[in-house]
Amino acid sequence: HIFFSGIKNRLFWIPDFQEHFLPHFFSEEEIQIRKKHQLFLSQSCSIVFSSNDAASHFKQLYPASTAKIYVLPFAVTHPSFSELPIETVLSKYEITQPYFFCPNQVWQHKNHITVLKAIKKLKEEGEENVLVAFSGKEYDNRHPGVFEGLKRYISENGLEKNAKFLGFIDRKEQLQLMNNAVCVIQPSLFEGWSTSVEDAKVMQQYVIASNLAVHREQL
Repeated sequence: HIFFSGIKNRLFWIPDFQEHFLPHFFSEEEIQIRKKHQLFLSQSCSIVFSSNDAASHFKQLYPASTAKIYVLPFAVTHPSFSELPIETVLSKYEITQPYFFCPNQVWQHKNHITVLKAIKKLKEEGEENVLVAFSGKEYDNRHPGVFEGLKRYISENGLEKNAKFLGFIDRKEQLQLMNNAVCVIQPSLFEGWSTSVEDAKVMQQYVIASNLAVHREQL
């Protein structure tokens, strides 16, 4: 509370309420810290949410709140990337066929495992040449073993030629790969407002998204 004292005229942003809906992804200590801050903000502050979905969650969780609520969905702007030849990017990452693209950090709630399971199912149905490229940081500080688990799943199911993790890559390279993919995949289990969906919207790219209220709101 000391941190917030004297600045009630400022706007505060709460990205989402994932810890309320997916508590198994958080430590008990982090959940309590987040809830304590949210409860304090709910009493008299002005709070900005990135989606009507998040604002709705807040109202459900804190029905006695006296806070002023604002919804301000964000959009994205892109640096110029057309001067970067897609052929150069594809060659760099050794992508030689049509591909789907999943540009999410490798965090547990981003749900990469579902994409890998989908690849496995497609291969079992005879679609041997499907390829999904993934970009993003490959470390989840809350769940350090996530990436190793994904690599193990790939190895155990023979998906080495079908799933390609590129790591944290240059932003222009990421945008070119997104722009030239068959489509963008956003499989996340929870979002406040997805940047990768906004990226796809700017370039009018197709999106396969998890069936979340916030994704429906964005799209």
